[in-house]
Amino acid sequence: MDTRIVITSPTVISALVQHRSNFYKFGKHLHSNMELYHFLTGQCKMDIGNQVITCHKGDVVLLLPNIVHSFYLDTAERCTFHHIHFTPDLYSNVFVQETDDSETDLMTTFILKNHTYFKTKADERLSGLILSIVEKAASKTPSANAYMNLNLLELMLYVLEKSECKALSTECSQTKNEYVSAALTFIQKNYATKLLIRDISNHLNISSRYLSKIFFEHMNVTIGNYLNNYRINQSIDLMRNTDMTLTEIAAQVGLKDSQHFSKLFKSIIGINPHQYRKLEE
Repeated sequence: MDTRIVITSPTVISALVQHRSNFYKFGKHLHSNMELYHFLTGQCKMDIGNQVITCHKGDVVLLLPNIVHSFYLDTAERCTFHHIHFTPDLYSNVFVQETDDSETDLMTTFILKNHTYFKTKADERLSGLILSIVEKAASKTPSANAYMNLNLLELMLYVLEKSECKALSTECSQTKNEYVSAALTFIQKNYATKLLIRDISNHLNISSRYLSKIFFEHMNVTIGNYLNNYRINQSIDLMRNTDMTLTEIAAQVGLKDSQHFSKLFKSIIGINPHQYRKLEE
């Protein structure tokens, strides 16, 4: 079956110039979308997973889905940046051929090669694509969505070319890559069930120990932590978009014990789900 990509459907949630100053802080959070920052003036810091990065004028940072992150200024200085928030759905329908007999969708390939985020200095091509997306978002013309999707697709492919990654030239390395890709897909489809690492490894016909090892090598996070982050991210979407109780939400994302859900949520986000839901109101 041929893959059909509908480039006119909305992918960009927002694309604009933002200004922050005076020790601004946006606390820990995560979501299923992607964020791109292009810094024009000043500097900021970000906590991304277990890393802290500092961003300066000219830096471009692309944050991947389901990664806990925060954004803050440690000075009163003004920080100005392009900020593009977009859904990754389109890139699951674009395939990258890794070898003659193997191909992976663009989103999975991007995650495997960048783990949590991508950071680089903006060059002329990257700056031009970002500016074009921001301008198209502001124009609100009938063709804006199509142009923004095309610009984003070109940007993602260009960033993928620039990504620093381990060489996957051997058959063994390619096999590991495919196992991690399949594990990510399995989590996405089965996170709402009582899912254990051995369930994933049994599905892949490999040992749990081997899966844990190669997953951490590729993703820089344990498979258990990734599953927890994914579940909490889905719970946040349900808090925002439904009237379900927290107990119902916990069950919906595969966490039958509401107390465990609350403790896990606080350990990842920094506040409990009751407090988070009030912030969203």
